[in-house]
Amino acid sequence: MNFKPKKGFTIIEVLLALAISAALTAAIMATVQVSINRHRYLDSVTSFRDFLRGQYDQLNNVAVTNVDDKNLAEMENCGDSGTGHQRYGTGRSNCLMVGRLIKIEPDGPEQSKVRTKRIFYDEQINTVNSSNDFENFFNQGDNQSNVEKFDIETIKMSDKEEEYFLEWSTKLLTPDNPPQPVNDITATILIVRSPDDGTVRTFTAIGDYFDNTSYLVPLINQGSQAIDFCVRPANNPYGPVRAVRLNANATNSSAIEIMPTDEPINRDGRIVEVVKCSR
Repeated sequence: MNFKPKKGFTIIEVLLALAISAALTAAIMATVQVSINRHRYLDSVTSFRDFLRGQYDQLNNVAVTNVDDKNLAEMENCGDSGTGHQRYGTGRSNCLMVGRLIKIEPDGPEQSKVRTKRIFYDEQINTVNSSNDFENFFNQGDNQSNVEKFDIETIKMSDKEEEYFLEWSTKLLTPDNPPQPVNDITATILIVRSPDDGTVRTFTAIGDYFDNTSYLVPLINQGSQAIDFCVRPANNPYGPVRAVRLNANATNSSAIEIMPTDEPINRDGRIVEVVKCSR
């Protein structure tokens, strides 16, 4: 009797096929995870840029209405004692929302956060030094004599603050600038808009000028310098670390941009330089 051998795979061949399949699956999963982490990181950079740009957008309406309960709660320190505000016609108060104060600071070893407050101007306070006191405040950076004319009592800061945490455990650091070490960055930004003509100005400083209105004059005297924020993730970004720049003398949201990492680029007819950030 003749027996024909059965065709099939040996146990070694089956194990070898399974090992190859497992290796391929692991490689694909690792590649997918790298791509996910990279996209998460880029999303955190873009979100931080968009958050800063949004601070300018919130200055589009400088008049604070009396029908907004949230605004009224913030305006308790703006205006006459007792009421905190006074109506000028329909829905109009003596308080103008003229600015945004922003502080960027570390929040633990692996994350940064942003704190923001509204800045109000109280039209109801009449100063003896100037008929247009807010313009003295607004133009202080141009004329040092305006410091003497400015009455800080006309500027009120909201008691409430909003917080923004960078996504995916990213942290803001200073750029690579040897021999200076890379450090956590603490910066204060003041964006103000003139209620007279709508002109926007930005004042910046490295350091903390956030907690009360007495810091606003020293902040303005710092002028408007460009600040680069290197957005570094807690884990490997699987690519270059990007920087977000607030350009000097910013007047609108377009002054905030993501910087190139490899070589300068032409952006809207101007050369944008490379900012090197430590990984």
